[in-house]
Amino acid sequence: MTLRRRFNAAGCLAVLLAVLAYCAAEENAVLGAAGVAACALAWWMGQGAVRRQLPRIVVNLLVLTAIFNAAVAVSRSTTVVSDLSQFLVYIQLIKLFDRQSVRDDAQLLTLSVFVAIGAILTSNALMVGLLLAAFTPTVMVAAMLLQLGWGLEGAGAASADEHGGAEPAPLMGRACTRDLSAVAGSATIMAGALAVVAFVLTPRGLGEGVLGVPFGALHTRPTVGFTGHVRLGVGGLLSRSETPVMDLTVRDANGRDIGEQMGTLYLRGAVNDRYEPRDGAWTDSGTGRRSVAETMSSENSDGEGKPVDCGPRQPMWLSRPGDGQGGGGAVLTQEITLRNADPLRHPLFALWRPVRVEPRRDDRLLRPGPDLTIWRDRSSGGSAYEYTVVSTPDPGEQAVDPDRAAALGFKSGRVHGLAERVLGERGIGLTPAARGSVENRGAANAIQAYLRKTCSYTLEMIAPEAREDPIEMFLTRTQRGHCEYFASAMAAMCQSVGLDARIVLGYLCSERSSATGRFTVRESDAHAWVEVMLAPGRWQPFDPSPPAEVERLRRGSSGLLAWLRRAYESIEMRWNSTVVGFDEQRRERLLGSGAAESATADNSTWVWRAAVRIWRGVLEIHSVWDALPWVVGALALATLVMAEWRIVRGAIGRWLVGESSRTSAAAGSPELKALLVQAAFYGTTLTALKRGGLGKPRWRPPGLHAQVLAAQDAALAYAVEGVAGLYYKVRFGRRALSEAEAREARLLVEQVKNRLREARGRA
Repeated sequence: MTLRRRFNAAGCLAVLLAVLAYCAAEENAVLGAAGVAACALAWWMGQGAVRRQLPRIVVNLLVLTAIFNAAVAVSRSTTVVSDLSQFLVYIQLIKLFDRQSVRDDAQLLTLSVFVAIGAILTSNALMVGLLLAAFTPTVMVAAMLLQLGWGLEGAGAASADEHGGAEPAPLMGRACTRDLSAVAGSATIMAGALAVVAFVLTPRGLGEGVLGVPFGALHTRPTVGFTGHVRLGVGGLLSRSETPVMDLTVRDANGRDIGEQMGTLYLRGAVNDRYEPRDGAWTDSGTGRRSVAETMSSENSDGEGKPVDCGPRQPMWLSRPGDGQGGGGAVLTQEITLRNADPLRHPLFALWRPVRVEPRRDDRLLRPGPDLTIWRDRSSGGSAYEYTVVSTPDPGEQAVDPDRAAALGFKSGRVHGLAERVLGERGIGLTPAARGSVENRGAANAIQAYLRKTCSYTLEMIAPEAREDPIEMFLTRTQRGHCEYFASAMAAMCQSVGLDARIVLGYLCSERSSATGRFTVRESDAHAWVEVMLAPGRWQPFDPSPPAEVERLRRGSSGLLAWLRRAYESIEMRWNSTVVGFDEQRRERLLGSGAAESATADNSTWVWRAAVRIWRGVLEIHSVWDALPWVVGALALATLVMAEWRIVRGAIGRWLVGESSRTSAAAGSPELKALLVQAAFYGTTLTALKRGGLGKPRWRPPGLHAQVLAAQDAALAYAVEGVAGLYYKVRFGRRALSEAEAREARLLVEQVKNRLREARGRA
């Protein structure tokens, strides 16, 4: 394959990777498909001896169109970097069909680098990172081939004279390809190492907000997981992560494992009861925490309801010991282990209704109000956290805030009208005064049944139109959404007819190991449902999401594609948590307590901390998906080490064996190998010079070495220069020596040997 063809392939591939990285950052599939087609066509057009080009007038019209489009986009948008990057993509694709010289190829590669930078500034998603990781070595190889091509173009006239007006087609043999790959591999490895060091040492937040770009902001693909709050109105596709977050064992009052009898468990974590229409978000109003002192046992309370420290395993009552446990009600004990809990603040999940919690460490727990949610405020360290919760299925009675009824929303509007229609069709009273607890239950069931019947469950999120409320969009237009939309719609409809309702966020788990008796809760098990107050102080859970569709999505599909998707999502979660989420706090924790300390920290301490962090990560592996990123990372590291070792070993081997080995290694192609049979005189000359103490350094060309020898022995230098000239004709001129030239080479070698013998005799 000629050098030009090699560059054509590498250059088109580099352009394609840069364009795909930008399209992945902008989620522009149409432009990505156009980029693939354009690069494939440009590669085909550049394969011939003469490159096919678009007419100049067509190229100029396309460039003017791109400039006009960029001007319009900038005038209507504030995302300068994104608009500029898109303009560069268009220019780059046009430039693919207007490459008439090496300078045009250089401009094409330069544009690809700027497009890659634009992709970095636009998004830090995993797919963008993977494409840029492939782009880096590709553009390095293309740049090296470009330099070789530039030198070839500069020597074109002399080469044409040598070959009778026809420029030779330089070949890329196996040895040349191996050397080029070695240089590109070394450059990629060193650049990657420098990038990692710069990434770790650079303070977070530098340049944030410049040119309207949120540098350092967390751009992640939406993923199913617990967040503690509900925010509607975001578009995109929710991905699923199989990462385990919790292990759970359920026992009865006698300590027997009853997990097999429990079926599906709803683990509460947080409660949202107030809707903010401007943000499309549900929040915790905090009204229930006004009654903290009323719900606490004197065993842990300081009399004012303020949080106090609880010792290890010391139980904390969440309600009066008699509440919810009278009448011989069942008691459920949950032994829970959080695998990756926030060491500072994290919810403690529990079945409804929790009455007591036993922390396993010296923690400060935030006392709950009537919503009975538990938050861990302080920890002695470590990501895994164990605790025990005692719950009772009897809902009991809780304190009622007198201001709650006035705080209910959706008193008018489309949601209110729809709720009245649903209740009217069932003959249920529309006002709280017209309903008792039985009617309230019937109203909640009617709304739940309506949502399950008319709306479908999906992980595809649809963004509302301008000034459109996300809940109204879900109920009246799309009727498609995930569990947060179902829960939001039911809570809104209940509140609109005077039923106090709140959204509960937590996990829905059913995966149980028969061997260990423990439930495994994963990120993908995160769920949202509703609790409705049927009578004063008595809350009842309802789940409006269609159970069959929820279970189908939780179970996931099978097959190779599903396995690959889960593997990608697992790697993406690790990417988000380790690379994208690497903030200033983590940087200081890794390097030291501060910038000054990190600059002077002992290297051994830094290495030790890194080793401990890696070991902790290994200990947290509980499944194939947890281990997959480590396996991929280990394979990548092993590949880099092996590649670097091959490069170093080859260099050491060439240094030990000498220049003759380099001569034979240059015979990468069969044609050149046949020609170099005649060039054995060159190796003989180098060996003789080395024995005579005048050996040529590996870095010095033979012609230059002859000039150096002229200062010591002009006759010897003349003979060596003649040998070098004949060698050049074979090695780089790629032609066989004539009979007269071969005889001349033998005579020159004899002259070199004679001059060296005479020099030794004089010594």
